[in-house]
Amino acid sequence: MAFNFEKISSGMTPYCKILLYGVQGIGKTTFFERISQAFKNNGLDIKDALMIRTETGQSYCAGVDIDTYDELVGFLQSVIDNPADVAERYHFLGVDTITAVEKMVHAKALQEHPRTLNVEETFGGFGKWQTGERDRYWAPLLDMFDQVSKRTGMHVVFIAHSKIEKMTPPGMDVFNKYSISLDNPRVADYFFQYVDIAGFANYEIFTNTVIDGKAHTKDAERAQKVIKGALPRVLYLEEQGAHYAKNRYELPSQIPFDANTFAAAMLQSQKFRFAAGLPALTEADQQQQ
Repeated sequence: MAFNFEKISSGMTPYCKILLYGVQGIGKTTFFERISQAFKNNGLDIKDALMIRTETGQSYCAGVDIDTYDELVGFLQSVIDNPADVAERYHFLGVDTITAVEKMVHAKALQEHPRTLNVEETFGGFGKWQTGERDRYWAPLLDMFDQVSKRTGMHVVFIAHSKIEKMTPPGMDVFNKYSISLDNPRVADYFFQYVDIAGFANYEIFTNTVIDGKAHTKDAERAQKVIKGALPRVLYLEEQGAHYAKNRYELPSQIPFDANTFAAAMLQSQKFRFAAGLPALTEADQQQQ
């Protein structure tokens, strides 16, 4: 059978899936609350942001409070069934946080496996719960977020807490690395593969210098700057030894962690502009940036 060449496409979608994780108090929720206005400030005609709140806390943007997995599925299905009601008002959909959503998934798994005493025993034990939860709950959930984006054009921002993992690569020294705070490592890997941007927000990172077997660092100076609020907040967009990160838009490896700088970087990305249907930047445009 002949191949239909009309099916060839760029593979780029007009909506973006973003994972934003970082240390406590860095300003992840505030970043999302300001993201819509940030794109407006950079000259893009864009609508407001809508938050799915899964944790208690203060948030001034429009949102809906979700307490259970079934409530989350029900909300997403309502948006899929009635996309115009949301699309005419919002361009960004946030989830604050997927760390809390995982607790809802655990509760759902235990509800469907009433004879088990803990999550580790669901799906047959011996670690099967990790792939079981991913395939039974997370995969359909992320598929629903895809449907929401396709029907409404909304970009989705998944917010997560961070944790420090001990890495033991063969033939190398043990080291620590920041990752998203999820109990299920297979779901964490799934998220990093699923999103277009995985950004890690932290205060500026200093590295140790080893002299005569002793580590010399600026940690004391760093701590003083944190207390005074002077240490720069950074959004890392490429993976390094200390953290996981990625982006598919050829963004800088790191930028200041604020919504306006992020929006400006996105609008300078030719790949993002192409995906979003925006005109490409000319050489003159790029020189002015």
